[in-house]
Amino acid sequence: MNDSLPLIFDPRTIGDLGIKMYTRLPHGLVESISNAYDADAKKITISIQQDKNSVKSIEIEDDGLGMSREDLAKRFLIVGRKRRKEEEGDTSPNGRKITGRKGLGKLAMFGIANIVEVRTIKNGKMNMFQMDWRDIEKSQDDKCSFKLIENDVDTQMSSGTKITLTEVKRKTKIDVKELAVSLSRRVNFGNDFLVVVKEGDGNEYTLSNKLRVEGIDIEGEFQVGDEQIPEQHNVFKGKIKGIIKTARSPLPRKDMQGVSLFARNKLVNEPTAFGSASSNFFRYITGEIHIDFIEDKEEDMVATNRRTLDWDNEELKPLEDCLKDIINGTEKKWREMRKESATKKISEKLSSIDFKKYQENIPDDKKEPLRSLFLLAEEHPDREEKIVSDVLEIVPEYAEFHWRYLHKKLKKENKILADYKKKDYTSALTKAWEIYEMELKKVSGEKNMSGAKLINEYLSKDSKDGKDCGSLEKVPLDKAVKNDLEESNFCIARGCCAAANITRHHETATKKKEVDFSKNIFTDKDCLDILSSISHLLYRLETDIIKAKIQERTHTK
Repeated sequence: MNDSLPLIFDPRTIGDLGIKMYTRLPHGLVESISNAYDADAKKITISIQQDKNSVKSIEIEDDGLGMSREDLAKRFLIVGRKRRKEEEGDTSPNGRKITGRKGLGKLAMFGIANIVEVRTIKNGKMNMFQMDWRDIEKSQDDKCSFKLIENDVDTQMSSGTKITLTEVKRKTKIDVKELAVSLSRRVNFGNDFLVVVKEGDGNEYTLSNKLRVEGIDIEGEFQVGDEQIPEQHNVFKGKIKGIIKTARSPLPRKDMQGVSLFARNKLVNEPTAFGSASSNFFRYITGEIHIDFIEDKEEDMVATNRRTLDWDNEELKPLEDCLKDIINGTEKKWREMRKESATKKISEKLSSIDFKKYQENIPDDKKEPLRSLFLLAEEHPDREEKIVSDVLEIVPEYAEFHWRYLHKKLKKENKILADYKKKDYTSALTKAWEIYEMELKKVSGEKNMSGAKLINEYLSKDSKDGKDCGSLEKVPLDKAVKNDLEESNFCIARGCCAAANITRHHETATKKKEVDFSKNIFTDKDCLDILSSISHLLYRLETDIIKAKIQERTHTK
C-alpha cells in the first residue's frame, strides 16, 4: 500500500490563494471552523499555545465525522474541488447546508503557519500526515506528496479531526479574547455547533451573540424581516432576516461599524452601510443580515476571501438597493428613538423647564440660530444632552430677563421673576423698587422716610437747606463729572420711583373698584428697562461716589 498522499495543485495557486489571502488570523481560522461544521461536528476547539514572547502552536480540534485515507487523497487534498457539484451534493450527511464552496479553505492554514499537521479519525481508523509550506514551494510540478505518519491505524478514539499549526507566522502574542470576538463577527452557527477559543489551559471563550457585541453599549435593536422590506423590494420578502443594533456612543473601531452579510451562517460581506446611511449614523450601527439565498445560486457571487460580495454583478443590484432602503429606514427609526430619549434625559435633568414654553419665549432674533444648534445636537446624539445644556446656559429660560445682568438682590428675589413669567410686570417692578428703597434706607439710616423723600433728600444735587452738597473731595473725579453723575443718578431714581408709584396708584384704584386695573400698563420691554435701571441704582449705591454723597448729606444734617 502506498504510504504517501499527493497534493495536486499549481504552486502559484497556493501562494496567491493561501498565504496572500489569509494573512489575518481570524480569516484563516474561519475556514477551519467552516470545514468542521460541514463535517457535522457539534464542537470545535481552537487552542492557542503561547508564551510571553511568541505563539508556539495553534491546535484546531473538532468532533465531526473525520476523514478516511481515501477522503484525504480524493477530497481534502484536491485544491479547488467543487464539493457541491459532486456526489455529496449541497448538504452534509446529517442534513446541514454546506458552507464550503470553492475548495480553497484548506489553503488558509498556510497563511497562518508554515507547518500543518493533520490527524483525523473515521470509523475507528486514524490517519495523520504533515505538510510543510517550504516543500510545496520547492515543488517543480503540480503535485507534492506527504508521507503518512499514521496510516489507517486502528484506534478506540472518537471520530474527528485535529489540525496543529506550528512555525506560526505571527510574531506577537495573540489576545485570545479579542480573537474570539473577531471570530464571533464572522460566523454564527447557533447553539447546535459550539466554537470555543482558549489559551492553553487558561481562559476560554465560546462564540456567541453576546460576545459578538462585546464592549459595545447597546442602546437599540431593530429587527430586519418582511415588515422592514419596502414594497418595491417585495421579491426579497421571506429571503432576508437579521438584526441591526445601535450603540449609545460611536463605535471605537471601524471594523465594528456597519452591517455584515451572512449566508449559511458564514460572513460573505464585511460591515458596510451599502451606500446608504449618513456617516454619523454609520458610526453607531452594528449588526447582521442573513441572505442564504445567495449561496443557492449557480453562480458564485462571493469573493474568494469572503470579505465582500461581487457588487459589480448586475444581478446583485436589486439586493443592494433593498439593503440600502432597509438601513435608511432603520436610521429614521434610530433618530426618532434618540430624539425621544435625549428629550426625556434633558427633561429629567432640567425638570423645571417646560421646553415648549421655552421655545415660545426665545427672542425672535435668536430663534433661527438656536434652531440650527438644536439640529446640530440631533446630528450628534451622543453629545445632544451636552449641547442642549450648553445652549440653555447661554440662552436660559426667559433669556431676555437673565441677559439684563440684573443686580443680585433682584435676582435673589424669586417673586420678581415669578411675576415676570406671569407677565405681571407692574408687580415685578413694585417689588424691585421696594428692594431699592430698603437699601437706600440702610445706607442713609432713614428708616421711616418714603422713597420719593429719600431721593430728594439724599440724591438731589442740592441739600434740603439749599447748600451745594456735591463736593466729594476724596473721590478722584472732576467736579463737573461728579455733578453730572449725581444728577443722572437722581433722575433715574426719580423715574423709577414714578413708575413704581404708577403701579401703586392703579392697584389702589382697582381695590376701590374705580377702574379696571390691568397688568399690562407696562410691556415686557418696559419692565426689563426699568428693572435694569433699578439694578443700575443698586450698583451705584454700592460705589464710593454715591455712598460718600449720601454719608456727606447725612453728616450735614
